[in-house]
Amino acid sequence: MTEHGSVFDEAWARWRRALTEALQPASGEVSAQTHAALEAAGAFNPTDGFIDRDWALGLLTNEAARTRPLRAQGLSKHDLHRLSALLQRHPLPAAGG
Repeated sequence: MTEHGSVFDEAWARWRRALTEALQPASGEVSAQTHAALEAAGAFNPTDGFIDRDWALGLLTNEAARTRPLRAQGLSKHDLHRLSALLQRHPLPAAGG
């Protein structure tokens, strides 16, 4: 354990932070429309502003409960595919940290 939780918790926090940075329009990875759709759908944790872990995992697995609100915000299948590809480029933390 560390002062901020387990090593695994810290790995998840780093993953969420890196992914949130990649989901900013300034990163060039996503459009302003995609970012706005994620915000409108509640994909970011209001407490810390980072992508919600469950949201990210749902998007990674193309879970309908996560993609449907984004489609309702006007994202195309192509936009969702790009978002999924971005998530896949950010490997999940390994078990044990």
